Amino acid sequence: MGELMKWWLVFGLLSLELFIFGCVTTSTKILGSAGASCTNANDCQEGLVCLNNRCSTKPISSCYLQSPGFTCFEYKLVANTTSESGIILELGQATGHDIAILGFNCTTSETYVVYDFTNRNVTIPSATHKLLNGNSTEPLPLPCFKEDGTRISAQDAGQYYKGMVYIHYVDLETGWDHKLVGQIQGKIE
Repeated sequence: MGELMKWWLVFGLLSLELFIFGCVTTSTKILGSAGASCTNANDCQEGLVCLNNRCSTKPISSCYLQSPGFTCFEYKLVANTTSESGIILELGQATGHDIAILGFNCTTSETYVVYDFTNRNVTIPSATHKLLNGNSTEPLPLPCFKEDGTRISAQDAGQYYKGMVYIHYVDLETGWDHKLVGQIQGKIE
């Protein structure tokens, strides 16, 4: 009888531990609930994202540009199986002058290079907005890079991404060269 009570006590403590640490057992894997530790979204229960190594119920989505007169008019982080993955960004600008976008980078790295477009520039008149790649009927994502230097890909769907955007542009009235810096974060769809 003492041995049976001992096993019931052990079982009860394990159940309590699973309850306290927010874990749910599936057939072969333990998935974390909100607040549980994680390394990616696959470690969390369905509907949660891995944010700062914790399962989170509130996937934060934002795009912020640090210079006055610029906005992420529309944006979306995408993981496509049939084409490039990355960010679809429609940039709005109200600087008082028309501008031409010459280059772009989206990365989680502390160091970066702004990749200038080789075959085109995107002209955005003042007080308007325009997609940086593709057109309204067929928007094309620009690549976003992860910490390990690889691009967002189809395998990253459902993951949380937080990085910086760097945009190289020229003021078409003055001819002055500028760099625009911003932040992007959200769930990769």
